[in-house]
Amino acid sequence: MLSKPLYTAMLLLALASASASAQSSNTGLSRAEVQADLLAWQQSGLAALYRQEGGPDMASPEYQQAFERYLQLRPGASYRAQAQAQPKAQAPLTRAQVQADLDNWRKAGMDEFSRSNSTPSFESAEYRQAYEKYLRLTEAQAE
Repeated sequence: MLSKPLYTAMLLLALASASASAQSSNTGLSRAEVQADLLAWQQSGLAALYRQEGGPDMASPEYQQAFERYLQLRPGASYRAQAQAQPKAQAPLTRAQVQADLDNWRKAGMDEFSRSNSTPSFESAEYRQAYEKYLRLTEAQAE
């Protein structure tokens, strides 16, 4: 399992790379589309495979199956529904909105997962329950 600083560095590098790639290409993906793609990535099992020490064995049947699941999940109806759920352009968040979101994050218990030195399992029941609670709190606040 990757240490938290190494995982954070890899995540930041990936985000910077994705940002540079997104800026250089004119894909026009909305934030919701990117979030839906990330959800498909996690649900397919690819995220778990990449968290393994040394990364995944891309030639393994396990990786090939997870990648096939990712390709099936990504263009599915739930992917399109999630991608269309939010408008393409959003105004920048205010300080109060960011504070409110952080409060929801803490109330849901999501901050507990980032306190350990290891990467949390996104597939664990505890993580999913906390994340779903965070989403409910956020949705209730938006209404």
